[in-house]
Amino acid sequence: MSVVTGNLWKLYFMPEQENQTKKLVDDNILLLNQLAQFVQEQASQIYSLPNEQLQSGSIGAHVRHIIDHYLSVLVDGGVVNYDQRERDANIEINATYAGDILNALCSELSDLSKSDSVKVVISTNVEGPSSTVDSAYDRELCFLHSHTTHHMAIIRLLAIHNNIVLPCYFGKAASTQKFEKNVQF
Repeated sequence: MSVVTGNLWKLYFMPEQENQTKKLVDDNILLLNQLAQFVQEQASQIYSLPNEQLQSGSIGAHVRHIIDHYLSVLVDGGVVNYDQRERDANIEINATYAGDILNALCSELSDLSKSDSVKVVISTNVEGPSSTVDSAYDRELCFLHSHTTHHMAIIRLLAIHNNIVLPCYFGKAASTQKFEKNVQF
């Protein structure tokens, strides 16, 4: 079976849920590839430089935070625990290392083929215990995409503050990009 025939077969005969999961995986991989390309082009001093004026962590801190969330979802076991993230400080200071991890995440994501149920552990209150809720990998992929876009928008501001030019779509929500395509300015 050729690649084209194989892809057509998947498109027409793959169960709808698996098609949806694949689409969400592909959308997350596209976003992580944009981030990885940006990260790999950065000098370490800019990448790890906190911004006192904007009262934000460094670009690297935001990249680490994004990676931690993906790792929380990709760890096997049917439980996603956003509260117990690894927080590898090396990701925050070493752009090459962070880029390698982003590329590895894309590879791991590509193996996700269906949306199983999952339990999610997350704190929503500083004083109280973590909440555990039912979810599914598709829902968590939607969350990861939105969360990553949000942090890429912050990274964009930090980059602009350091005179780094980024594509206009970097850190912009897909819904906003769709809206802007359909509105004449």
